[in-house]
Amino acid sequence: MDADLKEEFVSLMPLKTLLLILALAFVRLGFAESLPTTSDPNLDSLIKLAWEKHPDLSSMRLMIEAESARGVMAKGWMNPTLSVGLMDLPQSFDIHQDGGTSFNIGAMQRFSYPGKRRISTEISGARVTAAELDYASARQQMAAMVAMAYYGLAASIELDSLLRVGLSLTEEMATASGWMNASGMGRQSDVERANFEKENWRLKIIANRGEIERQRADLAYAIGGAIDTSRRPTLPLDLPSLPKIDSVFALGALERAPVVLAAMARAKGSASSVKRAEREWYPDIDVSLTYGIKPYLRVTGYDATGMLMTEKMDMDNMISLELSAPVPLFGKGNQKAQIAEASAMNSQARADASRVKLELEKRLRKLHASWKEQNDCCAFVKDNLIGQADALYQAVQIDYRAGKAPYMELSRARMNLIMAYMELITSRAEAWGYKAEWDAELGLIGETIEENGGTR
Repeated sequence: MDADLKEEFVSLMPLKTLLLILALAFVRLGFAESLPTTSDPNLDSLIKLAWEKHPDLSSMRLMIEAESARGVMAKGWMNPTLSVGLMDLPQSFDIHQDGGTSFNIGAMQRFSYPGKRRISTEISGARVTAAELDYASARQQMAAMVAMAYYGLAASIELDSLLRVGLSLTEEMATASGWMNASGMGRQSDVERANFEKENWRLKIIANRGEIERQRADLAYAIGGAIDTSRRPTLPLDLPSLPKIDSVFALGALERAPVVLAAMARAKGSASSVKRAEREWYPDIDVSLTYGIKPYLRVTGYDATGMLMTEKMDMDNMISLELSAPVPLFGKGNQKAQIAEASAMNSQARADASRVKLELEKRLRKLHASWKEQNDCCAFVKDNLIGQADALYQAVQIDYRAGKAPYMELSRARMNLIMAYMELITSRAEAWGYKAEWDAELGLIGETIEENGGTR
């Protein structure tokens, strides 16, 4: 390898490498922290698609319909009971000829004790509210699942671009090592090491392709169907702004979270169940009205065979009105047990509501800590690690030109720079994933999509 060729290779290849890395850094990765966070229509459309198509949400919508139907039943009266009867010794069953035959028609209606139907309506309404809030929470969790898979897929695609840069650099380095070894300025071990690193980068690309397919599978599951691979997901250029957690809690965000509101609705329904159990001591009343027809036959004598002869007269009409109710002579113990059971269930429901709120606070604090960690990591990598990796690369490049450093040291310096950018992509994707989980826990994702047309 002559001196002119070596000088041209040493001076031009680092410039090409830096231009490629800078293009990836500032065009694809983007460190413009002053840019506002904007909506991603592609992500929004995927979230809406998940809300429409995912079978889990469809099942929950049907559950709301079922609870609403139970509410209609709780408001209504019980169906009346109709009865028709014909009574006689089994002879003719003819009310016109047989004086012992009677025909009856009647109706019975049950009247609940005042307050029972109203309380049953309260219980049903609380169940409907809890089901609706569970559905709202599930929608946002589904949106978070879509967002996390979306950001993960976007990061994997960006990593694929960087891995290809790494492969391109190692291929150039392997070629350069061969030239230097052939000219007597290098070593065969450097050639073999460069070839090994080249194959190692190819292995990384293969593994990352598998990760891309897994992320696509997760995204397809989250939206409830196949995804459009022609629409490339993009990772936001900036970092998500981290809220002040104590301020969020002070503004009552925990109390407004759908999962907490659902638990409180169930507690309200259980409190109404206690009132319903207390009303069970007072019986319902059954009112029955019966109308009967029976002929009146007058005896006129006996025929030649001695059989009784009768003459048909006008039929008699009978009306019967009955009131009936169960008497709790032996049920007081059962009624007390029902109240005790309902009271225990109410206490459990209120305890569950407190537990749900406490668990939500714990999850949010952990999410906040993880979110802050990734934001800090991104800032550190951008402000420190990338700068140091670039400074190391520049220093090794100077030493290599002066013959003080082997070419493979320059290779490692370049690889360290690329790995720093890869770390930046991964941390940024995880930060946005944590934000999606945070918003879902507080019930914010669906709200912003429907009201503002965006996910942020």
